[in-house]
Amino acid sequence: MAGSYGEIKSILRILKTVMKEKNILYADIAEAIGVSLPTVKRLMTDNDISLSRLVSICEKLEISFFDLVDRVRSENADSFRFTKEQEEFFGDHPDCLAFLFELAGGRSVTAIRQRHGISSRSVNRYLKQLEAVNLIERRPDDEVKVLIRPNNFVWDDDGPIGKKYSRHFISEFAEHTLAKLDQPEDLKLFIGTRNFSRKNYADFTSELDDLLAKYRSISSMNRDSDESGNQKMSFMMVADFWSDSFFGRIRDL
Repeated sequence: MAGSYGEIKSILRILKTVMKEKNILYADIAEAIGVSLPTVKRLMTDNDISLSRLVSICEKLEISFFDLVDRVRSENADSFRFTKEQEEFFGDHPDCLAFLFELAGGRSVTAIRQRHGISSRSVNRYLKQLEAVNLIERRPDDEVKVLIRPNNFVWDDDGPIGKKYSRHFISEFAEHTLAKLDQPEDLKLFIGTRNFSRKNYADFTSELDDLLAKYRSISSMNRDSDESGNQKMSFMMVADFWSDSFFGRIRDL
């Protein structure tokens, strides 16, 4: 399995730093996780290392996986942020953003074309538009240089991309949820109203942020994994000072 190349590379680099800090040798890791010394050395340079192996190594180093990812995230805090013009462009052309995601994730132009069954002419149009907004450089023989760091770009939630994505996600996911109410299967529905003070609300959202950050790290590690059992899972959490009217209306009969 693995997340993006850049993420795994950063995690392994931090692991090696922690080993030096704690004077732990490769041989110590090998003994702790029950593998040979050559296997450990390979794992510590393997961009396809499994999440379970990483967790086992973290246990030997007495550092939680989430603390490890927090250290990686703090070192990679210099995320690339789209310009206003780029955000407006992607707000109008989300398909171009999807194309950029795949390029930044390491897929070749040929692989993207074959994966989505699109024509060479369409590929050329995508590349031309991405080059026009200064996010790639085109080179001979379908080679492309992506001018941003892989999986390390962000946009404003209330900007053109964020608003368009939110509207699309809410509409599509709400439709999906309503369709599955009578056939829940894997659907987990958490709804309700609680009496909160402003402080309660701040604490609640802060804890949610921490929980989401932990599982975002796991998701990053699982992305593009070949391990069985990994699937796309969507969720939506909305909190606001609002009360529904379902139980609150008593009418004259």
